[in-house]
Amino acid sequence: MKKNKNIESKNKIINAIIPVLENIRKIRAQYKDDLKTQKNIDRMTRTLICVSFENVLADYISLDALKKLRQKEANELSYRSVKSTQIKGLRFEHCTPMNEIIRDIYKKKSIKSVLQNRLETAWITKKEDDKLRKNGYRDVRPNGWEKCYKKCQIRLKKVKRNKN
Repeated sequence: MKKNKNIESKNKIINAIIPVLENIRKIRAQYKDDLKTQKNIDRMTRTLICVSFENVLADYISLDALKKLRQKEANELSYRSVKSTQIKGLRFEHCTPMNEIIRDIYKKKSIKSVLQNRLETAWITKKEDDKLRKNGYRDVRPNGWEKCYKKCQIRLKKVKRNKN
């Protein structure tokens, strides 16, 4: 059985950045008493992860976002593709906020596991993004992102792709 190209691409990126993230984790540990330096390292980590995955396709799309697009377009949207075409009113959302992912990278033993299991993305509308923010879910998703989305009445659909 052939793997989905998007999963294969995501795994290649994960394997490529693991050594970098391991080194960043070691460097950050050396600055445990310097919060300013830790914040700068956290910003660098966030940028590394976001830029590394900007061409990876989203895992989910909200039903409201799907209304703005034809199904075929929705299956092939990466952050970069929407940014370059300026589709109005859509947001590329990390289902688990990046600060939670970064915290887990620093605290858990397996960076690969964190990236494979927590780095899920979705296309949502600006209105849905505003709902998340108004409910206090910008930087934290207590009890998991699925419950937060449900509370905000954001319905997601898993993006299905052809296996190539």
